[in-house]
Formats: sequence, C-alpha cells, structure tokens
Amino acid sequence: MGEIVVFSKGKCPHCIDAKALLSELEIPYTDIDIEDDVKNSMLMSLVSQRHTVPQIFFNNDHVGGAAELKALDRDKIKARATQALEEADAPAFLSASYSPEQLQTAIVPIKDILEPHIQFDPTTIPEYDAVRLWYRTMFGFLCNCYDHMVLRPEPMALWMGALSSMMSLVEKQTNIYFGMSCLATAFAANCSYCSAHGADLSMKYGGQAPENIKALFDFLQGDVELDQLPFEDRLKAVVNLSAGMTTQSVSDADMQQAAAAVGADNLRDLVTSVGAMGGIMGFLNRWNDLIGVEIEASIKQTIDQSALATDWEWGTHDTEDQANRHDYRDQQPALTGPPTPEQFKALTDQVRENVFAELAPLHEKYASFDSELLPAWVGDYPEAHAVKSVGAMYHAAFNVGDLDPETKHLATYVLALGSNQPEMAADERRIAELVSQDPERLPSKLTELESYATSGELPQNSVLSPAEIVAMRVARVAQVFPHEVRGELVTELDHELTPEQIVELVVALAVAGMGQRWLNINKAYARYLSVKR
Repeated sequence: MGEIVVFSKGKCPHCIDAKALLSELEIPYTDIDIEDDVKNSMLMSLVSQRHTVPQIFFNNDHVGGAAELKALDRDKIKARATQALEEADAPAFLSASYSPEQLQTAIVPIKDILEPHIQFDPTTIPEYDAVRLWYRTMFGFLCNCYDHMVLRPEPMALWMGALSSMMSLVEKQTNIYFGMSCLATAFAANCSYCSAHGADLSMKYGGQAPENIKALFDFLQGDVELDQLPFEDRLKAVVNLSAGMTTQSVSDADMQQAAAAVGADNLRDLVTSVGAMGGIMGFLNRWNDLIGVEIEASIKQTIDQSALATDWEWGTHDTEDQANRHDYRDQQPALTGPPTPEQFKALTDQVRENVFAELAPLHEKYASFDSELLPAWVGDYPEAHAVKSVGAMYHAAFNVGDLDPETKHLATYVLALGSNQPEMAADERRIAELVSQDPERLPSKLTELESYATSGELPQNSVLSPAEIVAMRVARVAQVFPHEVRGELVTELDHELTPEQIVELVVALAVAGMGQRWLNINKAYARYLSVKR
C-alpha cells in the first residue's frame, strides 16, 4: 500500500487549496504539519530540497507545491494517485528512510521555529508605522522581511530610520542605478531573496532589460569582463564596486575605473553611495538569509515571468508560501518609467523626513546611550542624520533586550574575526569588555573565540555557556554566503534561546553586516588615495 503525503502548515492558504483539491478528488492523504515540529521541517527540507509549504509526495515521487499540483490535469492527478496507492510493496514513507543524524544535516530556515510564536498582525503595533510609510512608496515590497522582526519591534522600527538615511546617501551618485547596485552586492553574497528584489527594482524602476541583468550575472560569475558589459561607464563602476565591496576585493584599478567614469571630484560621493547601498544590503542579506524569509509573491512573479526565470536559484526562499500580506503599493499611482535623479532625491528625502518624524521618540530614547558603546564605523557616516539613525539602531540591537549584550558583541567579534575585518573585531572586543557582567571570565572567552572564529572548534570544556556557544555558532554561519543553517543548529537555538533572543541575535549580526560593507568600500577608497599620493 502506498501513501500520499502533504507537508503543510495549518493557516497556509496554498496548503489549504492543495488539500482541498485532493479531498475533492477523493484521494486519501497523510498531512504532516511542520509548524510545531522541527523534525518534520528537517524531513521536508531533506526530501524535497525546498523550504516552504506545501510539499506533496505520491510515495517517493515529489509532485511539488500547490501550484505544481493544480497545474496537472485532474484526471492525471487521480491516475497518478491511484497508481501510487496501489503500488505493491511500497516502502514505508520517507521518514523511515532517514536516521536522526541525517535529518540534522538538512538546511532548515530559522523562521520555522519563530513562526509559531507570531500570533498577531504586525501592522497593529505602534512601531510598524515607520515600516508602513515605506510600504506606501515604491520601496514597499519587503513586507515578509518584517514579520519576524516584530518579536523585537524597536530595532525593527529603527532599522527603517537607518534604511531611510542610507537611501538618502545612495542618491548622491548611484540614484536611479540603486537597483543594480542592490543586485550586484546581493548576488555576490548569494542571497536569492535580496537578488530577486534587486532584479525587480532594476527592471521596474531602473529601466533595465532582463538581458542586461543576465549580462551582470555573467560578469559577477567571471564569464565576461567589466568592459564587455552593455552599460555606460558609471553603471559599470557602480556594479563593480558593489560586488567588490561584498567580497572585499575592490582593487586600486577598480577605483581608477570608477574615478574615470564619474570624475575624480565625484569619486567620494560614488563611494558613499555604493557604501550606503551595500550597508542596506549587508543588513538584509544576513537577516533574510539566516532567517530564511519567504520571497513575496509579487517579486517571485516578476522573476518567473521574465527571461531570468530559467536559471534562477531560490535557495531557502524558493516559493511563495504567503502573499504580500501588508503591501500598500497598490494604493499608489504606478510609475510610468524610471524616476529621474531629481525625482529619486525628492522621494528619498521625503520618505526620510516622514520616517524620522515617526521615529523621533525612539531616536531621542537611544541617543542618550554612552557613545563609547558605539563602534567607530557608525561615526564615519558623512551626514549627521545617518550617524543618528544608525547609532540608535545599533544601541537598540546590541545594548538592550533579553539576550545579554556581551553575547551579541562577542558573536559580532567572531563574525568580524572570521571575515578578516580587524577594525570591527577590535571595536566589538572593546565594547564587550565595557558591558561584560563577568570581566574575570571574559579574557578566557576571548581566547577561545579567537581560535574558534577561524577553526570552528571549541575546547571540550569551554568557558562559554550553552547559550553563548549556540550564538557563536550562528555567527560562524553568518561569516560566509549563502548562510546554510542546519537542522541541528536550529534545534539547539530552539532549546537554548527564546524566540525574542533569536531575533535579537540575528538583528545584531545583520547590523554588523551593514558595518562590514561600509568598512570594506571605505578601506579600499582610503588605500587608493594613499597609493595615488
């Protein structure tokens, strides 16, 4: 006797549709709910190589999700199901074929252990107002990104202030090319969620044809040279610096090409623009990839209906489990074409002013923190509004909350050491020493972590607590792209940290990602200036 299996979640509309179709066709099925069972999530991820629901199997034959099922002729579904159910000596379903050790190797999104704790509409909390303002602009497409952040709403809201400030810096030189900058840095980081958004922005608001985006992919994969790209020189400089900033590979020759493209007097502004865009994506790449945020339906549709669909790899963001639940873009007039640089500047400045007005109480609250608890990179932003907004976000992410600030700073210390960023590592070590509640044990922790950051090995009798160990392991995962969080680590996170603490940890690492991109591009620029002199 065979078996029809549906991996699902109770409130997922696509799961409800798929199961309703099977019931209508009088096909018996086994429903495996993954929402409250991490082991079932591991099993689904392992057997389907997908991370969203539903996933449907006729014995060992993977049908796919709801869309794939509904695309089949009803008679064909019935015939395939009947054949599967009548199969003689059909093996026990997949769960019997995998050992616990094998299940632990599956890539499982962290969101799978967070979602059961999100019981409310995030748009109802006061801190969501700042997010809502962005939804009402052309940038309002990140709705699924914020669902899990609501477990810690203040850093989420302050992130919107930082995002607004960064976009105001982006317009200095990158302006209408911001989508291609976004795409270049996200693709270099192997984050399929952010790459999809970058491609969407580039096509809708940057006037780029899918063929141009494919050409950019070819360049980023090393198949073509920079001078072979079908772009004007300024766009070549934007995408080249954006990708190099991500991989810490910006050369003096890259800076020379950029200076020739925009003029030596404008190079500083170009570096600022690219660094600000990189900062935005440094945050989003780490947040979305570590959490495993689902791609929004409208963004996936843009890719699937374009020439990019054939070779697109979705990673942990592979199908649209949920629609754009809180997307307000349909309330705005559609753009008839790419905005001019002047329109782009007016839009970003207006949004920043509106967001800052909403965030005034939070900015005032976190401005009172000791400046010694801020790393040097925050103060390096060239405009006061950016220092203010990023500083407030940093304090909210690192120095308050349920998770010990020392743990968050040490996790960032591991991330910076493993990513070869000694300036950030030195700052995070310094701040960890200032906030430590157990300064006598801290030197031993630091000694262990210096080795762990590169070797991945901790001593058997570590001085770190179990909660600290799991936090450092997440930091190690965040060092490289793409972020592959295995089932065993997700299980430990679920055991050692609360959902709120998990969000705090990932937000802190995401903020560090913002600083890493900014540091990378500015270090390359400083080196270029010193060589030029």
